[in-house]
Amino acid sequence: GSACFVCCRADCDFESCLVLLIHSGGDSQRLPLQSVCGKAWSALPVFSDRLELQAPVDLLIETLTTLFRGVKAGVVVASSDVLLLIPESFRVDWPQEGATGLAIPSPKALGPNHGVYHVAALPGDGAASMHVPVERFFQKATVDELA
Repeated sequence: GSACFVCCRADCDFESCLVLLIHSGGDSQRLPLQSVCGKAWSALPVFSDRLELQAPVDLLIETLTTLFRGVKAGVVVASSDVLLLIPESFRVDWPQEGATGLAIPSPKALGPNHGVYHVAALPGDGAASMHVPVERFFQKATVDELA
């Protein structure tokens, strides 16, 4: 889309810039009253330190700023229709090259409404931050396709 065009045309050396692309996310029919301005910019009953109302996009940017603290360069792509609740103590040793996806182990029943990374069996309980190769990607696959 046009955001990618603007980003790619920007005077930026991608080896020294950190770029954040936030796409609009999922189906706006889930919150039809918010579809005019978009879910990401809808006011929430949450206030900032400056006593200003916050929108989901404000909270997302705060979380991503913490999550990618220390990353010097790269492109971060995130969906605006998510509220990430990541503990401040959570740390990721982001690779310096290649593409990395951040995912949370979830039951297959959630897969039909989302994108899914299929990975090999996770060691241990899967609760720790780890890097594992992705075997396949699915987008809104049925539970049978995810089996």
